[in-house]
Amino acid sequence: MTARDARPRPRLRPERFLGVVSDLDGTLLRSDGTLSPRSVDVLSALATLEVPFVVATARTPRAVGRIVGHEAFGRMVCAGGAVIWDARSDEVLRERAFDPTALTSAISSLRAAIPDVGVALLSSRTMFLDRKYMAFRSKRSDGAMVFTDPRDVVADHPIVMAAVRHPRLRADEFLDATATAFERVGIASPAGLDFG
Repeated sequence: MTARDARPRPRLRPERFLGVVSDLDGTLLRSDGTLSPRSVDVLSALATLEVPFVVATARTPRAVGRIVGHEAFGRMVCAGGAVIWDARSDEVLRERAFDPTALTSAISSLRAAIPDVGVALLSSRTMFLDRKYMAFRSKRSDGAMVFTDPRDVVADHPIVMAAVRHPRLRADEFLDATATAFERVGIASPAGLDFG
C-alpha cells in the first residue's frame, strides 16, 4: 500500500438529488404517528428545491388521511403499491384491486383450512373487518365496517389489501396455508396480504 492509497478518497456527491422516497411508519413519522416539525421543514425544503418526494407505504389512503398534515405528502404510493393517491386533492389516481371472485374463494378456502382466522378487507377508503378480526384488533376500529360474507363487501368495493390474524398462531405458523389459499385462485401471495 502506498501513501497515495492510504489517503481518504473524496466522497462523490450528485449535483442534485433525483428524488426522495420514504416510508411513513418508523421513518418519516414519529412513534406517536405524527410528523415532527423537523420532518415538516424537510418536506418544505424539498419542495423549495424542486426535489421530487414520494411516500411509499402499506397504509391505505384512509389510514394516511388520519395523519395531521398528510396533504404535504402529495402524490403517494399506498397499500403496498396497489393505490396511487394524491393526498393534496384526496384523489385516488389509480388502484389495482383483487379480483372479487378470486378473493372470496381464497377467503373461503382459508377459513376452511384455519377456522379461527380473522379477516380484514381494505379498500382505498374503508376497512371491513369480520367479527373474529375485530376481536383480535388492539387498535380502535373507528369507521370500520363489520362483515360476515366477503361477497357482500366485494360486490360494492374494490379491495386493495387483505389482512389476516389468528388468536393463537403467529404469522409464520399460518403463512403457508394463507399463501396456498390465495395461490390456488391465482393471487400471488403474500403481496397485498398483511399479517398483523
